[in-house]
Amino acid sequence: MSGLPFAVPSSVILGGALALSLVALVMAVVALLAMRRERTRLAREAEVVRGDMRALVSAAVGVGERVMRLERQLTQLAERQDQLDLNDPAHQSYQQAIRMARRGSDMNELIEVCGLTRGEAELVTMLHRLEE
Repeated sequence: MSGLPFAVPSSVILGGALALSLVALVMAVVALLAMRRERTRLAREAEVVRGDMRALVSAAVGVGERVMRLERQLTQLAERQDQLDLNDPAHQSYQQAIRMARRGSDMNELIEVCGLTRGEAELVTMLHRLEE
């Protein structure tokens, strides 16, 4: 006894199994095609992202090179400024005034020897006598 109250011909069972297999096959093909389209779309999107990354890397390298060039220019300007300061008679007179103030010279000596104004001599005296 097969559990059914009537007998089902084997050709019907075979036909039903074939129909179900065909439906499953069609569904698998549809899913496969959808996955291929998605894979193609993702591959194009990945290529766009790679192009964007190449552009960003190139821009970052350019910015880095510019920063290095600006740092070199800044160093050269600082060195040049230091050289100009050393050759500047006003700078040298201030240095001399500072040395004299540290040795105890008064404001009048700074004015006479270094050619400072009274205000400059007062400032140098106040700042550098405090260092003692």
